Amino acid sequence: MLLADEKTEVFQKQETRLLIARSAMIQNNLSLAKQQYGILAQENKSEAKSEALYQLAFIEYKEGDMEKAEKQIFNMLVNITDDYWLAKSYILLGDIYLEKGNSFQAKHTYLSIMENYDGEELKNEATQKYNLIIEQENKEKEKTIKEEED
Repeated sequence: MLLADEKTEVFQKQETRLLIARSAMIQNNLSLAKQQYGILAQENKSEAKSEALYQLAFIEYKEGDMEKAEKQIFNMLVNITDDYWLAKSYILLGDIYLEKGNSFQAKHTYLSIMENYDGEELKNEATQKYNLIIEQENKEKEKTIKEEED
């Protein structure tokens, strides 16, 4: 009803679409989420647009299309006005690199968030992902050393 009412303010429509899209994500209704975030992504630069652009890339990632997700992130980086969603997008980009087998690029993408972003939540997330890569690299080195010794 809010979306159909011409008297509803733009901000209220954005909030309504965000609620619908977020609920759809929780319910794993990616089609509805993609529809609502797609509309929000057309808005003027705003936090809602930044969230929508990130979520559209995340949906592509979740659906397993790494190429589309990566392309979506690179297209959106110039349109994001919110530092939180920008940092979150870089973390997703690191995840995509990791999924594609490029741990070097993933590690350095996470490192850029650790060094350049002020928010603790995302800095911690990037640090955890970075540390997992380092642990994996150390295990592989140990395995290689043991194989060479044998």
